[in-house]
Amino acid sequence: MNASPYIRPHRVRPRRQQGIALLSIMLILTLMTLIVAEVTFAYRNQLRRTTGRHQLEQARWYALSAEELAVRVLKQSFDDDDGVIHLGQYWATEGMVFPVEDGTIAGEILDAQGCFNLNAMNVSDNTDGSTPLEVDIFAYLLEELEISASEAMSISWATRDWVYNGEDYTQYGDDHYMSRPVPHLAGQTAMRDISEWRAVAGVSQGIALRVMPYLCATPSNRLQVNVNTIPADQPELLSALYEGDLPIDQARRALEQRPANGWDTVDEFLNSSLLANYNASNMRSLVTVNSSYFELRANSEFAGTRTGLNSLLRRNDDNQLSVVRRKFGAFL
Repeated sequence: MNASPYIRPHRVRPRRQQGIALLSIMLILTLMTLIVAEVTFAYRNQLRRTTGRHQLEQARWYALSAEELAVRVLKQSFDDDDGVIHLGQYWATEGMVFPVEDGTIAGEILDAQGCFNLNAMNVSDNTDGSTPLEVDIFAYLLEELEISASEAMSISWATRDWVYNGEDYTQYGDDHYMSRPVPHLAGQTAMRDISEWRAVAGVSQGIALRVMPYLCATPSNRLQVNVNTIPADQPELLSALYEGDLPIDQARRALEQRPANGWDTVDEFLNSSLLANYNASNMRSLVTVNSSYFELRANSEFAGTRTGLNSLLRRNDDNQLSVVRRKFGAFL
């Protein structure tokens, strides 16, 4: 029997074709779903970042408005009590909080001369070989804060060498700091912030936490402490200015009993009943009843986003204020 010249083609079962088509459609739908989900996720992230940046920017503007308010308050105090800065003035009010649209502004103003200015340590060696007055006073302050005399003097000299930019020999120079486990160069310039003091030789974390509340770092290279604004809970600073001759308890009483509107003159301060009997030979060059530097610590919040602002303000001879430095950071 001869084979048929016609060969019937193989037919694909319709049911099998439908299965392949269904799988293709499901694959396409899965890919489309993944693409849409990725696009949606990216959009939400972008929207969240944009919203966060907007909220942070608005919070920063609120903080800057606190800076402008601080300038106005200080200028009003200058007009009310020309030549005298004291804690009875409006700028020294604590716990100020101002509600604003969708947020708050809070902050405080501190006298940046009611503390020990580290940059006043930029002094040359005395020609007679004696210790410079500023170095001695800082060592006294450290001793009053329960740091041993030898360690206090060592840290005081190391601080002086850090901010000193003259030509005298410095014991704590680059060679000393480059030999440390984490080597770095010595400062040999003015400090911009008291946090730099932590890098000075001999300053441990414990010492830094104990001493830093008594310190400040202003562009001035003079030690001029406003006795009207030394915090009442920091009598150690006043005792140190007397080079240890004034007992801490006596210094505390003097600060607690000072006039509500402060002492009008340095002479009035030196001749007050609680201080008149103590050696004040160097005090006239170290203290004042006026101030040229102020620090603003402001917090702001907008729609749940918080930020902080730390500004140093300088007062010129015309009672105008300018911003020396400004630092944004975490909620203070």
